[in-house]
Amino acid sequence: MTPPNDHPNSPPAGPGTRPGCLGRLIGAVVLAVLAGIGAWLWDALIEAPWAYSLSSLVGQDKDGRGTLTGPWIGEFSSPSQRLHGVLDLQIERRQWGSAGRTRGVTGPSQPDFAGTARLCGLPTDPTSKGPRKLWGYAHRDGSLVHAVIYDGPEHGWDLGALNGSWNRDTGTLTLAGNLRSHGGPARGGNAADDRQPVTITLTRGISRDAFEQRCTARGLTLPP
Repeated sequence: MTPPNDHPNSPPAGPGTRPGCLGRLIGAVVLAVLAGIGAWLWDALIEAPWAYSLSSLVGQDKDGRGTLTGPWIGEFSSPSQRLHGVLDLQIERRQWGSAGRTRGVTGPSQPDFAGTARLCGLPTDPTSKGPRKLWGYAHRDGSLVHAVIYDGPEHGWDLGALNGSWNRDTGTLTLAGNLRSHGGPARGGNAADDRQPVTITLTRGISRDAFEQRCTARGLTLPP
């Protein structure tokens, strides 16, 4: 007679296996993938559409103009026309969880960006080597952009905070801000350059050497 708890038709369980473990593992992987896709879509469609070039939304993305992220370059002159410079920006989408979320700013909920900046034509700090740090925020459609360049010189002219907008259709980034003399004996400019804003229209920096070429062509000293 077969014992009550014995099931002669059931296959023997393999060593170390448990029914349902594989199913739970597959379920966890599927949930993780769906969560990642959902987070990406939220960022691309709600938080920061300016950081993504979706053909269904922006059509053909010629020369990378469909995003605010990437390389930008533009020339500027001070209100007195006595100071001239070239500004090169590399804008990157700040990843979720990164430290340094912007504070003390007003406006709608803004996604962050980070990156680097290079500037020629204005005095630079000789102890600072390489590109300077850049951070800022942008409205989801790029109609409001705020950018700050760190590590300016203690003496001489420098760019302060910049505000403006990005135009996806024209592929331009327009920023305006005041030059700062830091209250020291700044050379080249005058008092008007401290009070009146300068406007910089930046376009895509297609060439890797575009910054150096523009600085050299205008006879401006390259940063260290």
